[in-house]
Amino acid sequence: MLKPPNNPKIELKYHSVPEITLIPTEFSHIPHFFEFEKDPTAVHMAAFATLATDLSLFTATWQRRLQNTENLHRTIILNETVVGGIIAYEMHSQRHIGYWIDQAQWGKGIATEALKQFLLVEKTRPLTATCVADNTGSRRVLEKNGFVYDRSEIQPAPARNSDVEEAFFILQE
Repeated sequence: MLKPPNNPKIELKYHSVPEITLIPTEFSHIPHFFEFEKDPTAVHMAAFATLATDLSLFTATWQRRLQNTENLHRTIILNETVVGGIIAYEMHSQRHIGYWIDQAQWGKGIATEALKQFLLVEKTRPLTATCVADNTGSRRVLEKNGFVYDRSEIQPAPARNSDVEEAFFILQE
């Protein structure tokens, strides 16, 4: 086993895998998702989302999602707290995934670990995903889980009031 050098000026950082659990999404999780999607910074990063402003409309949309048996939903739990959600659904005749993590939890490896666990349940391949090209965090999450960049397209982004480059990824195996 390698030992760190005996040099007090060098600080080594070790990243541990967060202990998260994926559970089937329940109606009681929806208010948490609403709070996450009210965050203007997170919505800007997602680019293709719209800022959540009406809990009743948000809840109705999620009720439809949960009733669609073709969708696979999981809620991401960290220390007994809802910190995000992940979903697989049909889009443009392909199986597609999306995820949303509470901004307070960004940069901790939660999305990477959640997607890793989710891919053990969602077996469909190929599986697609997209993100705005400048969302380097989301790109890294996808790439760490075996997704490969496929192409980019310019798309309208409601959260940014402009067109953006959307990066398309695919997981073959």
